[in-house]
Amino acid sequence: MNKTQLLEAYLSIWNNRSMNAGTNDENGDQLTQLIMKELLDKLTHPRLRVVPETKFYQAVKRIINTDLSQIEKLELIHEFVKIMEELKKPEAN
Repeated sequence: MNKTQLLEAYLSIWNNRSMNAGTNDENGDQLTQLIMKELLDKLTHPRLRVVPETKFYQAVKRIINTDLSQIEKLELIHEFVKIMEELKKPEAN
């Protein structure tokens, strides 16, 4: 599954998220940016934001409960795990 397909799968779950689609590399970067925004709760008012761990749990639960194929679910969860690990690195804070 390529990054464009993964971005499309992500956007099908999070209905109000959108970005301009470009090349595959840009789509990969867009997906990373969207997931990072999701985990950091950037689309919520600062006083109402929750910690990335809570957003990660909510995202995984949301992905599991979709009608996406098992491959799409696993790939999306893998992307969330990869970005969550980056956020948890000491130098990322």
